[in-house]
Amino acid sequence: MKKYALFDMDNTLLQGRFIDTAAEKFSFEKELQVIRNLEIDSFQRTNRISELMKGQAVDKLLEIIDGIPLIEDAADTIKEIKELGYTIAIVSDSYDVVVEEVGRKVEADFCFSNTIEIAEGKVTGKVNVPSYFLKRSDSTCQHEICKGHLLAKLMSENRVPKEHIISVGDSENDICMIKNSGIGISFCSTCDELNSSASFQITKKSFAELIDLIKGI
Repeated sequence: MKKYALFDMDNTLLQGRFIDTAAEKFSFEKELQVIRNLEIDSFQRTNRISELMKGQAVDKLLEIIDGIPLIEDAADTIKEIKELGYTIAIVSDSYDVVVEEVGRKVEADFCFSNTIEIAEGKVTGKVNVPSYFLKRSDSTCQHEICKGHLLAKLMSENRVPKEHIISVGDSENDICMIKNSGIGISFCSTCDELNSSASFQITKKSFAELIDLIKGI
């Protein structure tokens, strides 16, 4: 039976957040903060944020993601977890072009993320939220877009019990995924709700504790 280890990307595998770094690079920090403060639904927020990058070259996005360092032992940890029989997936609300670049670096088996539209090597500003992030009949929450919906899909379609799923994340967007996994781990998180929902907390920027935890299962 399959076992999954799901990792958030921003501030979990990476020592930073892609969209915040892009905002600094492309000078839309103020606009990004305004959108984050608006009382709008998840689809609107996702679309409004992606519009801020309209016209930017894909090469520039890749330069940004390549400039954000990985957690020092991330790649070695994932290699070791794979050797323990786990399928590795990055689950991110960032964009496919950058998430897949990180996935390549750490040799993840799958990457689940939003799909940003590209034309002639540039971002159009349009984004598609894949169906696996949308609510299902067996979802455990009512959020419009949620990593928890992907978790429900993985368990149902691959017949994987929650006890065979480990999830690691740092932010509010990871709560449902963390809470509904067999083992949910908060990683250097400042989100009180996530920390209280997690089975374990890692407070240092290292995955050494994660390896020990998995070996102890």
